[in-house]
Amino acid sequence: MTRLFYEKMLTDRFPNLQWVRVCTSAPYTVTVYACDANLDLDESTISQIQRFLSEMGMASCIHKVKHYFELQNDEVFPIGQIPDRVKSVALKGAVSYTGIQAALNAAFPPIDPERIEVDKSVVTFHLRKEEYWTPYQRRFAELMLTEILPVGSTAKVDTGVSTS
Repeated sequence: MTRLFYEKMLTDRFPNLQWVRVCTSAPYTVTVYACDANLDLDESTISQIQRFLSEMGMASCIHKVKHYFELQNDEVFPIGQIPDRVKSVALKGAVSYTGIQAALNAAFPPIDPERIEVDKSVVTFHLRKEEYWTPYQRRFAELMLTEILPVGSTAKVDTGVSTS
């Protein structure tokens, strides 16, 4: 399940939640930041979300629930607008190896779908050909690639260029 898939699953199950943000806060750890239209998140709702995630969330992940305002305290990087083709792929939640390869072909043409390395919770992607990417381009690509990975995982782009 991807981050966006989790968010949709939560907003479908808890329509009273106005703001929901799911993120990988540590390896194999998913934190849900949420609140309702009144900017409230009571203990009962937290318990309901935790119970729901223990049944429907990924069994390999630890699930935490916090108030939406904790995003800033936890220094969660703002996502901004996600391109439609990335969002479309992420909402399918297809996080198998072949699903990720198909997502790369559809949404990330510069990335080689045959060169994916997994080391614990970090998935490293490689460019199809040698080209220069700025640090901003690489960081943006890593954020968008993380969108198509299972929650609890993060993406790294190896551009083939030494950063030292």
